Amino acid sequence: MTRLPLLLVAAGAAGALGLVPRRQGHKGLARLPLLRSATISGEAAAVDDAKAEFRKVLAASGNEPKAEEVVAAIEKLSPLSPTAGASAASPLNLGTFNTLSKPDFPESLGRDEETGNYMFTMGRLSFNVFRPLDLPCEIEAINNILRPAGADDGTSQGMDSTYDVLTRFKTKDGLSGEMLSGGYCTPNADEKDRLDVIFTKLVLRPAAGTDMDAWRETFGDAVQGKLRKRDRFTRFLLKLFMGMTPPGAMAEDGSITVTIGKPPKGYLDVLFLDDTLRITRGNRGSIVIVDREKEETAQA
Repeated sequence: MTRLPLLLVAAGAAGALGLVPRRQGHKGLARLPLLRSATISGEAAAVDDAKAEFRKVLAASGNEPKAEEVVAAIEKLSPLSPTAGASAASPLNLGTFNTLSKPDFPESLGRDEETGNYMFTMGRLSFNVFRPLDLPCEIEAINNILRPAGADDGTSQGMDSTYDVLTRFKTKDGLSGEMLSGGYCTPNADEKDRLDVIFTKLVLRPAAGTDMDAWRETFGDAVQGKLRKRDRFTRFLLKLFMGMTPPGAMAEDGSITVTIGKPPKGYLDVLFLDDTLRITRGNRGSIVIVDREKEETAQA
């Protein structure tokens, strides 16, 4: 993910060192750098205008990424992506992002009357992994975090960046928690705007300041162990085909971890990427729109 196109690097270095020849005595060519600068400035302004219009359309739709008007706005914005044709390898993918689009979990319970946040059951948030399945949860934020991968622990399949989705939620009883879907990603070998992605673990954990006694009572080992016959069969299939372990015992810090030993590989097509905004479409058609955290500087 941290590789830059060599051609762009070479071109930039040549320009900086004055290695690009410039004909003398011709006013038109002598002014070419200024004209190109103006062109770049105009292109940047067009992108900024298109992004501003896109954000308006998205907000008006209730952040529904599959609304017709949002899809049309994406189709209009996508050709203006400054990383098109090399998005997957761009370092602009790295960082911490906030999700703007509606959460892509099934069977929403609607929106909280006070906050307007979307609500789902714990079962829908956790792909029926963590219990109690029918516990209503309000999603407060979803962060997408990409970092260079460290030493391979045997789970990354050689992928060069971590790819984590952190869902922050609050239960009806006021318990604040997080669900981490942890994985890896790497540029696809053939499609230059496609990222291959795998997920290798799910972690349920309390947020800072959460009442730990209430957390253990709600999500503890006794609760996780309550399985119906159908659920036991589902877990058998998950273990057989994905190598998914059942939730382990709750750790001292209140976290519960599930590992995925044989993760299926998915992908994300990058439809737009610059230093503040990223739009992707997954292999199952889900569209996710994120923007970079304000205090973070993009790695260009």
